[in-house]
Amino acid sequence: MTELRKTPLNAVHRASGAKMVAFGGWEMPVQYTGIIEEHRTVRRAVTREVLWNGNREYFLEHCQLWSEKSLFHWLFKTYWRYRRELPILFAAPAHAHAEIVRLPSPREAERWLAGVT
Repeated sequence: MTELRKTPLNAVHRASGAKMVAFGGWEMPVQYTGIIEEHRTVRRAVTREVLWNGNREYFLEHCQLWSEKSLFHWLFKTYWRYRRELPILFAAPAHAHAEIVRLPSPREAERWLAGVT
């Protein structure tokens, strides 16, 4: 297996605590925070805790599917388009070198990553 290429920001990502994964022959950041930080974000949103300068986490916006600021709105709006377009994109001759890996579960992802390193 060939060594993964690194972006010029690789050291910055690592110094920021990013979890790195292989993507298209590159070592890329996938997550900067862990479950504790995600729990803290949800708690702050639910309690409407003031963070700084009056800023707050807004959980409700993400629950309102009709809100343009909702992550779920974006997901529902783009899912089928990407599901339709990405296989066509990856089938193009320009991407013939790319290896497509489908990882249906975290366990499969861990198993695959263990084989990469």
